[in-house]
Amino acid sequence: AVAGDSVLFLKDHIIYSYNPQDNSAKRISEDTFPPPYRIYYKADIAVQGDFAAVITGIAGSYYISAINISTGSVLIKNIAASSFEFVLTEDEIICIRGTSGKWSLNRYEYKVKRNEKIKPLGNLIGIYLTDKGYALEREDEIIISDYDNNSIKVPFDCRISGRCRNSLIIGYGNNNYIIDFSLFLEEITGLKEKIPGFAD
Repeated sequence: AVAGDSVLFLKDHIIYSYNPQDNSAKRISEDTFPPPYRIYYKADIAVQGDFAAVITGIAGSYYISAINISTGSVLIKNIAASSFEFVLTEDEIICIRGTSGKWSLNRYEYKVKRNEKIKPLGNLIGIYLTDKGYALEREDEIIISDYDNNSIKVPFDCRISGRCRNSLIIGYGNNNYIIDFSLFLEEITGLKEKIPGFAD
């Protein structure tokens, strides 16, 4: 992950900061960030301002931790998550917990060490998190929602092919379109207000 003029990377469960200007790397925290299972796992790092979050794990068992990049202090460590999908904002980590059929969306405010369940999700095919909200894909519908639980059903036949940062990759016909999440939610909400029954 890019953090200012440096690149953060994970090696042997340790987070380093690499400076391409002088070709040097230094450890940014004394803590280590191993996954729940040590042999096979994948990892990702997200950066938001002075903070970074690292996720490690595989097959529905993950740990997420948040670090202050400047000081190296760990703000929250080893949040248990059930999906590789998570989002880091300036104040919180939002992730998925639970088991099949009993998924829930959870918020961890790392600055004040507080956590809460945002919403039970039930059965789903896929979920895509952005910093402004999320998209739920079920067998017969796609629902988009902000984190205050203002949600709306997508009223046309499409599919979600993935996510790129804070945009959704929407498949329609034979094409894919990258659409900013906030704009997508705003446009569908606007159409619902103008056309009665549009997104019911």
